[in-house]
Amino acid sequence: MFTATSSPTVALRRLEWDSLHFGVPVAELPVPEMNDEDLWGALTTARAEGLRLVYWATYRERTLPADLLAEFHGLAVNHRVKFVASLNDLRQSQTLTPPRSPGRCVDYRVGELPRGPASRELLQLSIVAGGHSRFHVDPRIPAGQFRELYEVWMNRSTLGELADVVLVATPSNAPDDFAGVITLSETAGAGQIGLLAVREDRRGQGVATLLMTAAHDWLRQRSATEVSVVTQLENRAACGLYSRWNCEAVEVRQWFHFWPQAADEGR
Repeated sequence: MFTATSSPTVALRRLEWDSLHFGVPVAELPVPEMNDEDLWGALTTARAEGLRLVYWATYRERTLPADLLAEFHGLAVNHRVKFVASLNDLRQSQTLTPPRSPGRCVDYRVGELPRGPASRELLQLSIVAGGHSRFHVDPRIPAGQFRELYEVWMNRSTLGELADVVLVATPSNAPDDFAGVITLSETAGAGQIGLLAVREDRRGQGVATLLMTAAHDWLRQRSATEVSVVTQLENRAACGLYSRWNCEAVEVRQWFHFWPQAADEGR
């Protein structure tokens, strides 16, 4: 075991919303490149300041000493990957025709959801969207708090706070039977996908393809030239979907969660 020989130069950034949601003081280390000594020092400071949870996003292949992870109850929770695609290229390239799934059901349609509180079905889909989330992977975060986090995200999206539009896929003969959902926002020509989920019993029927097609059409109608989305590298289905649309992985970050308090003070 080692200890930091000097005070770390990286300041902890307290996260007010996360602290309120999880009911404990939460902060993040905003610099991806830190050596082991400075990281130890920063986490020692976090412990002294009473912080219970600290996030750190660093480089994809970063490894940490076992004693540091043990001392601060650290866990490598996942790898976050950002995909970006040019909508102009998507429109012009014949190779980017939406792929057809062998089990594709042609009876689905995609439409805009009117603004308002999220339905129970959409809240359930939000949980599906977060299946590989670091908040789901970390066993110290109660399942109820993970679910509530994604339900809040969905509800604020359907209310128009975190998304400009919510598109839902439904069977043509059952307009209230939500098979999948995608949330979108657009700013200054840049589109962003927020949540994307397909109900488990509707997978393999081309629902995600239909949602992606509709999302690109919606963005083009607003003169957007690119679209981006963030997911987890561990979510192979999502990564495969975006790769089929020639989305380029432009950034991968490994996320760590640290719980600096002693084990008997932990959650």
